[in-house]
Amino acid sequence: EGMRAFFARAGIRQELLQTIRNPVEPVFTSAKPPTPWMNRNFFFIGRIEPEKGYDLAAEAARRAGVPMHFIGDGAGRPALEQQYPEAVCHGWKDREGIRGLLAGARAVVVASRLPEPFGLVAIEAAAGGIPVITPRAALLSPEIERIGCGATFNDNDAASLARLMSEFAGGDDAIRLMSANGLRRAMS
Repeated sequence: EGMRAFFARAGIRQELLQTIRNPVEPVFTSAKPPTPWMNRNFFFIGRIEPEKGYDLAAEAARRAGVPMHFIGDGAGRPALEQQYPEAVCHGWKDREGIRGLLAGARAVVVASRLPEPFGLVAIEAAAGGIPVITPRAALLSPEIERIGCGATFNDNDAASLARLMSEFAGGDDAIRLMSANGLRRAMS
């Protein structure tokens, strides 16, 4: 839905558009819901490239004093490992591998520097009961805040992201509520 305005500015007539959301498969099923309020680890999932904000997530985690894990790979991985040796890089994982790692997640961080048209990682995590942190520019951010399964930070702002990560690290009750909201409402 959030892409409609972009298409309109490009001159595409609105009556020619039909919104089709990406198919979403939650990371966890309700049969074995996660317990993020019992975990400490924050996760970034995706390409380790500058536009995805991997370095922003790593810097914010360092400032917040929280453990940051990266699932994915890309041209930025050598710099990430050199500049942020405390970060844990897992490389690419299949769905089961991601599920296994996220069993230890407190939250998933989306730190993209560009607007995410859909943000599949965010909605799959939220629908699976893992709270998410997204930049305000992510097109799903208003929905994430409205359903109460995460929070947003100021775009490209490591200090703003670090403050949120600190809040998430210390707020077990809030994390429990965000998890429950995601499980109940993220797929609706």
